[in-house]
Amino acid sequence: MKTQAKYFLVVIIFSFILGCDKNDTLEPQIPGEYFPAFPKTWWEYQKYNNDIIRYEISDKYEECEGKLRPIFLNADKCIQGESIVFGFNGEGAWAVAESPIYSLDIDSEMICPYSFSTLKESPLLGPPIEEISFRRVLIKKDTNLTIGSNNYDNVILIKEFSLHDSLHLYIDYFAKDIGLIKRDRIMKTDSISELVTIMTLKNYHIEK
Repeated sequence: MKTQAKYFLVVIIFSFILGCDKNDTLEPQIPGEYFPAFPKTWWEYQKYNNDIIRYEISDKYEECEGKLRPIFLNADKCIQGESIVFGFNGEGAWAVAESPIYSLDIDSEMICPYSFSTLKESPLLGPPIEEISFRRVLIKKDTNLTIGSNNYDNVILIKEFSLHDSLHLYIDYFAKDIGLIKRDRIMKTDSISELVTIMTLKNYHIEK
């Protein structure tokens, strides 16, 4: 399996521009087609215990880590293309991490400082990048999936695991132009692995 260079760590030097609104000069960063997180978009999921959880995107593009991006409110982090972007204090300087949500490159391992499956940051953000806990990998694409009475085309399957927690095993299912439609957890007991569905898409609105 090859490791994909999809994790970036850059030091941000802030400059202050007086007399104008910086948002007027920034171009909105468009989200990816398998997580179309346009402003005012939302998804509702039914969890394993029948509770409903709602994923929501900010009402507008906002300045986030130097660019105009939609905000994934559940994570309080920016969306850039197919990745989550967030800032943190790294070794005394403000830095920005890019954490892939998905890739269309089969078997390519993505280094993820943020877990999309659990909405948690890696305990160690690096450098070195080998210390970053979470990994995501595309295990299947261009497939179909039926959930209840709904049929989805152009589905990709992303497996997430942790280098530091052998129980952290998830599969996220994404449909093109819709987003996350299902999440399973891989439960292991001895030599047996079982897929347990922990959330499925029930309703959504994509604002374009």
